Amino acid sequence: WWRDSQIMQRRIKKSFQTVITDKQLELGEVEMRNAQGQQFTFDYSIKPVLNEEQEIDMVIAEFRDASEHKQAKYFLAQAHSIMEQQVRDRTKEMENERRIAEQASNAKTDFLSRMSHEFRTPLNSILGFGQLLELEENEKLSPQQKEYVGRIMQGGKLLLELINQVLNLAQID
Repeated sequence: WWRDSQIMQRRIKKSFQTVITDKQLELGEVEMRNAQGQQFTFDYSIKPVLNEEQEIDMVIAEFRDASEHKQAKYFLAQAHSIMEQQVRDRTKEMENERRIAEQASNAKTDFLSRMSHEFRTPLNSILGFGQLLELEENEKLSPQQKEYVGRIMQGGKLLLELINQVLNLAQID
């Protein structure tokens, strides 16, 4: 009832001849299809039993249907392949996300650098002129003007402190 029985017989006969010649264990696998076309896999071992003179007394042959085992190996290999592809895909996604995050970080760094310059430069000029006005002799400025200069300096220092805090927080983030 086996379609490939002649092929199987030749392979097993050759294994028996090898065992008889070499006096060693022979392992093998044969695949066959039955009359309905189903494929089966058989593992076999052929072992010589030696007597005291190291001559073969008998040969023990063992056959085992390994079809389910082979099918399980096939499905396991398929699952492994699918998982490897999923890992490759996810790794690619993560590398893309990392690249985007790096670009965002670089843009933030560039922004902070520019904003630091854009805010601090004019503010430092205002504070510098305010300090010059404070250093002027007291007679040149009226009390009202001295009050204005004081407010300019107080507001400028507060604004500079706020800018520094915002930029420091952004750099930590």
